[in-house]
Amino acid sequence: MTKILFLSGDQALIGGIEKYNHDLKESILLYDTDIHVVQRKQGRLLQKILFLLKIAGKLLSNKFDYIVCGHLYFSSVPLLINLIFGIKYSISIYGIEAIRITNFLHRSALKKANKVIVISEYTKSLISNQFTLPDHAYVYLPSSIDESIFNIQEDKDLLKKKYGLEGRSVILTLSRLSSDEEKGQDRVLKAFDKITNKDSNIKYVMAGPGEDERVERVLRGNVNLKNNAIQMGSVTPDQRVELYNLCDLFILPSKNEGFGIVFIEALSCGIPIIASDGFGCREALLDGKLGYLVDPDDIDAMASKITSVLQSVKNITLERRLNIRNQSIEMYGSNKWNERVSSFVQEMRSL
Repeated sequence: MTKILFLSGDQALIGGIEKYNHDLKESILLYDTDIHVVQRKQGRLLQKILFLLKIAGKLLSNKFDYIVCGHLYFSSVPLLINLIFGIKYSISIYGIEAIRITNFLHRSALKKANKVIVISEYTKSLISNQFTLPDHAYVYLPSSIDESIFNIQEDKDLLKKKYGLEGRSVILTLSRLSSDEEKGQDRVLKAFDKITNKDSNIKYVMAGPGEDERVERVLRGNVNLKNNAIQMGSVTPDQRVELYNLCDLFILPSKNEGFGIVFIEALSCGIPIIASDGFGCREALLDGKLGYLVDPDDIDAMASKITSVLQSVKNITLERRLNIRNQSIEMYGSNKWNERVSSFVQEMRSL
């Protein structure tokens, strides 16, 4: 049995990185492994000290074969352990944290890593543009969907009525709001403003925690947007699935997105997608085969694409929704994920 020390962020949090690490840990457990998880809880000095003390305790009482480091931000830890004990390790890279890696310890940890897990080819390119790593060092492991949870709920009208949206065309963005990231809700609002001046029967729903000053600036003083754009804040897992199913179109024109788990969740619910033409978004949508791609900075083009897609999905059939779902599951479903994780475990054991 392979004994693994798994370092991750707080898996109790709801987010793409936390979900990714949770799914990776659960899948590795299927392959005759003994995993010891140490989570880096939110907080500054005290949580950092506790994190290091827990790792030290694990090292004193166990002999590990391998370390899986779930984030670049604490990659100096497996680097140090490797230098002292010689334990091999991998680092998972998602996207935005790899745009410009300047920290000396992070750079050293990447160069020394036995495997670098990348969520997309875009993420891999961010690293390869800064370092020369052998191709065999990379492990391609995109996110997956639990197709048993993200499934098609057929009665769209009933769901719309539940949320007070009956008789409306609904555009959805499900993502955190953050002034430090460019998820693109402000740009969607600008495009949406152009559309609703001509058609007031459309609602734009923004679901997700956080705040973004850019969104507030666009909304400020705009009566049209205030009447037709809805900010829901954080939603439960059940609400998440319901929102995907009631919407007519999902849109997230984000920049520097490593992959975008929300895209494949929406696709698994049979919902058409608009995403940025670039970054990891293009790859998640298989270069546009699974959805529509737009220039995230071209507001007029985005408004035009939203209008045309909403027109095309009026009275969308169950057959078409199933086709969208089946294509996404073929590429990102649990079977494909487990196949990729199995390959990673085999590579890990062969080191």
